[in-house]
Amino acid sequence: MMELRNRVEPYAKAIIHLLKGDVSDKDFIWKDLEEYQIEIQEYLNRIGLELIFNKRDGFAYLRQFEVDDDGNTIGLIQRRQLSFEVSIICVLIREAYEDFEMNPTNIMAEKCFITHHQLKEQAELFFTEGFNQVKFQRDLDKYISKTLELGFLRLHQDAENNAERVYEVKPIIKARISVNELLEFKDKMKQYVESV
Repeated sequence: MMELRNRVEPYAKAIIHLLKGDVSDKDFIWKDLEEYQIEIQEYLNRIGLELIFNKRDGFAYLRQFEVDDDGNTIGLIQRRQLSFEVSIICVLIREAYEDFEMNPTNIMAEKCFITHHQLKEQAELFFTEGFNQVKFQRDLDKYISKTLELGFLRLHQDAENNAERVYEVKPIIKARISVNELLEFKDKMKQYVESV
């Protein structure tokens, strides 16, 4: 038993956490990620994974290597298929972060915030009158909760009235939705709205 314990790598907990999901600089294993980044990357490469480590923005996650030209992977990390509505919320969050970074008045600000009310207002712009607005309004909390689960938002200020909730937009949204993907999705949404 002692021999087995001696063979466990000091960065094993960091790898386990990465396999479970995204890691932020607030997590207790962040120091291990910093210290053993090269060793962790070498280990993960052997099983078809790449460590994405962004020290400046304080996040890390795993990406699978593609094993063929069709984009297939070894399937170690489950891909999440987002619903149309959750995708819209994610794009709005990504756009808010892009605006935050591009705004020169935010140079000293370290965090990007968005309110529940702002998300709701912006999401409504993507739906025509024929869309079931009542259902969308009722389900909006569920869609925003899903983005919290995905780790793109963090509840910064809770409130009894959902509209007054304030969320911190986590920088990992930049890695998950690139600027090109953001523009592409917005273009598709524009075409969708015009066609309905």
